[in-house]
Amino acid sequence: NDAAKLATTLSTSTVINDTAAAAATVISSSEIIGNEAGNTLTQIQSCVIIGNLAAAIAGNASASVVIGSQASRSTLPVNTVAIGDGAAKSPSSAQLSNSVVIGATSGDSITGTRTGLCLIGYAVDPPTATTDNYLSICNVIKSDLTGTIVEFPGTGIRIGTQATPASAGATGVKGDIVHDTDYIYCCIATNTWKRVAIATW
Repeated sequence: NDAAKLATTLSTSTVINDTAAAAATVISSSEIIGNEAGNTLTQIQSCVIIGNLAAAIAGNASASVVIGSQASRSTLPVNTVAIGDGAAKSPSSAQLSNSVVIGATSGDSITGTRTGLCLIGYAVDPPTATTDNYLSICNVIKSDLTGTIVEFPGTGIRIGTQATPASAGATGVKGDIVHDTDYIYCCIATNTWKRVAIATW
């Protein structure tokens, strides 16, 4: 009923259910499934959109996968994966590109034009509604994706297995860190290690 209603171009597509993709002017190489999924989008290209109101109201969508009730609703997804109930649902019209948002209500605070978000876990959000290039895995591992900051909000880091470089010139990559019962070893350049002694207190 009303599936693809008013679409002026429809090519190599699957549109299933009441008002799915209604009012879209261009639909190509896409699968749109669910009550009002994609409704009021004006252009859908190379997308998979599944779920009640998934990607509805966004405006355009391209090269994206949107799965979940209201996932990416009000958010224009471009080269983006949004999976989960309300994942990447924006409080206002927003654009999300080159991003992965997985988890119910994750990324649902974003506004404006955002890019490079990787949010995984329930209700995971970037630090601000206008943050770009940010990684958060269950709010346990966080990074600004520039290579300058990696944050572990917990109270410590555990390296489960001890290891001892065979010598100060043992094989290693700059930045490698290992430990044994007596030393912490850091590789400061290719195959170049330094160490610091550790002791009880």
